[in-house]
Amino acid sequence: MANPLLPLAEQNLNPDQTAALDSRRQMGLVFQVISGQMVIMSTLLTWWIGQDLVYARPWAHTIAYYFCITATLAITFGVTGTAMRKGTPRLD
Repeated sequence: MANPLLPLAEQNLNPDQTAALDSRRQMGLVFQVISGQMVIMSTLLTWWIGQDLVYARPWAHTIAYYFCITATLAITFGVTGTAMRKGTPRLD
């Protein structure tokens, strides 16, 4: 008998499908953790971004570039991790 606490789509999975589901959810959690770390790094970079934009040469805003990169990575990893944990198939 299937476990009634699971969602309907997951109640009658065979062991291989269950392993694939667990693997996808675990990878989604890893992506969410990476996203959280990138958010912390972006927050720390915001302390220096104003000084970088005011005092650096026009072409050398390295902190601003780092901030844009970490913010983009945080959003990308967060959306991908949440999607993988919700039910999107893993892309191998």
